[in-house]
Amino acid sequence: MRPLSLASLLVYTSRASAAVVERPDGSFGDDGIVAKHPDSPSETIATTELTASNFASSTAKGYWFVKFFSPWCPHCTHIAPFWEKAAREHLDQMVGVDMHMGSVDCTISGDLCDAHDVKGYPTMLLLKDDKVLDQYGNIAVEDPSVTIGQFIDEHVADISKAADPPSTQPKEAPVKPAADTRKDASPAGKTVPVLLDDDTTRTSPVNVLGESVSLSHEDFIDKVSNGGKPWFVKFYTDWCPHCRKMAAAWDTMAGDFKGKLDIGQVNCETEARLCKEIGVRAYPTLLYFSGEEHIEYQGLRSLGDLEAFAHKAAKSGVREVDATEFEEITAAEEVVFVYFADAATTTEDLSALRRNALALIGHAPLLLTRSPILANRFKVTMFPKLAVFRAGKPQYYPALSPADMRDHRRMLDWMQSVWLPLVPELTPENSHEITGGGKLVVLAALDPSSPDFASDKAAVRDAAEQFAERRAAEEAEDKRRGRVRKQKQLDAARKNQDYDSEYDAKHRRVDVERRPAVGFAWVDGVFWDKWLKAAFRIDIVSSTDLASTSSPQDTRPTRAAIIINDEDNQRYWDLDLHNQPFQLTTTAILDALQEVVGTGPPPKIQDPQNDPGQDFKPPKIGGRLKASSTRNSIEQAYFAARRAGRGHPWSGVLLVVVGVFVGVVVGMRRCSRRAGGRRMVRRSRRQQKRNTAFYYPSEEDSDLEIGNANGNPHRTGPLTGKQD
Repeated sequence: MRPLSLASLLVYTSRASAAVVERPDGSFGDDGIVAKHPDSPSETIATTELTASNFASSTAKGYWFVKFFSPWCPHCTHIAPFWEKAAREHLDQMVGVDMHMGSVDCTISGDLCDAHDVKGYPTMLLLKDDKVLDQYGNIAVEDPSVTIGQFIDEHVADISKAADPPSTQPKEAPVKPAADTRKDASPAGKTVPVLLDDDTTRTSPVNVLGESVSLSHEDFIDKVSNGGKPWFVKFYTDWCPHCRKMAAAWDTMAGDFKGKLDIGQVNCETEARLCKEIGVRAYPTLLYFSGEEHIEYQGLRSLGDLEAFAHKAAKSGVREVDATEFEEITAAEEVVFVYFADAATTTEDLSALRRNALALIGHAPLLLTRSPILANRFKVTMFPKLAVFRAGKPQYYPALSPADMRDHRRMLDWMQSVWLPLVPELTPENSHEITGGGKLVVLAALDPSSPDFASDKAAVRDAAEQFAERRAAEEAEDKRRGRVRKQKQLDAARKNQDYDSEYDAKHRRVDVERRPAVGFAWVDGVFWDKWLKAAFRIDIVSSTDLASTSSPQDTRPTRAAIIINDEDNQRYWDLDLHNQPFQLTTTAILDALQEVVGTGPPPKIQDPQNDPGQDFKPPKIGGRLKASSTRNSIEQAYFAARRAGRGHPWSGVLLVVVGVFVGVVVGMRRCSRRAGGRRMVRRSRRQQKRNTAFYYPSEEDSDLEIGNANGNPHRTGPLTGKQD
């Protein structure tokens, strides 16, 4: 049994007293209560409050629609009157098929909730012989009594059909057992997704026909927005060529995901209002919906890419794991987000976490754990706490207050800043994210088919880990120096009794010096060979073909290469101080970074408490290494002038003026030359017309010469023997 708090005991006492009623035979029991609906006090309905003592005997007969709830859950409080309203309105239908409605207080009958795998409140299950037939999961609507009534009507109709003669009885059960869809594909086979309070999942069949369903405005609201199931929807038009091109792949994907994920499509010509409400501005637009939340698919539209995204989306959500599952998932995934929770974690905290689950599709799994083993292992003492594990090492979300754990926007911003692996693969989808933002990127061009691929990638990953440790040590040293200076300033102010200086010292903020951001990535050098040749003059070839490969003079063939790329300034470094290519080893990469950004081993301080050490001086990017450019000569001149203008504004202005003047002069000279040449051609043509009366050119004539010393056209030829 679950331990009961004082509030739970009070609730138990009040409910136990209310649950004891007089039976028709004069005896008393807790097997039924009579409740009045607040909207209709004159009408009563028979509802049963189920406890451990009467649950088995009550649910052994007929069908039972049971609500598992907790009195402290705000969603349970909200849905309670709608639950009673739906029961009153559908009482006659339920009586006809021996269907009943009951409720279980999980603060009192915790064992019953555990036995039925209740993960969140409220959870509403349809039972037959204590076996789950279906689950109602759509409570996030304005009037849940309508959708609850629809759920009841559907199953009343199914039960009625099942009671017909065998000739009309369907061969298969009308509803799918909930146990088939509540099992997770994780190695340990736990049930997921976790029901975080109001997050319930319908277990009704999905994509039964294996086709893309055409959705109208009403269908979209009913099935997608309020249906309680995820949908992958295409918004298109008939005249769009891209839509027609991807139609075959979309239909094939719908067939492949039969019984796995609902696929739909909306024609924006006939449903213009719906597309405007969704915010569709281009065709096709592919959106993945989960309730009221949705994300846009922005990848390639081939069948393989669409199905890869759909597989990840279908498995998205928050999964609750134990220590064993955590080890298996972190061993298989490069990046994993883990939410540490305990019994006191609030609904608001879990709601913020759930809202960010969709944004992580295709990036990293989102796990929730209540395991004390994991909490002790990673020294988590304050709950809730969010961490990201990259290469097995945790990094924690900097939440300063409970409000930060409920701010899903701030939480998502942090997730987006750390959801890339330490060494991700550079692709067209993530290239802007990896190389943008003014970062320097250590880019390894590798051959995935090479036997040394794993060791080469491991060398880059080790360099990334050690660089991160060095950077963290530098930032810690900055903070230490700042604290030492602050304390010295505070001691001096107190010694001199300078209260203004003492106030300033107390409120002085210890800042960390800004350093160039550095990222790491690898790229398939064989697949992207043309881009590497054009941008960095690198030719990645296999080891067997390396000796026989002939490349242009400015392109070097190699098995693997490492460069440090500065995309914003269109430059890169690939040669060391000896003018040799960087070696693909951890030590060589760190040495190159030390030259480029000045990040090296932390200095040794003899007296950390009193010695502030030397101030950090931002190094010159590149240091002693010579950078190569990906620009042409004109671009180089422009950016050189722009850099000069940043450091010396007046020099920059002078360079711009001189450049404009030179450009105008050169342009005018070119225009005058062209105009003079056209005039000379016109004169020569007029002269030719004058000479046609007495001069007939032949094949033996010499070439036409235009212009003489005086600038006049003339002709020479063997027939005339003279010059005009």
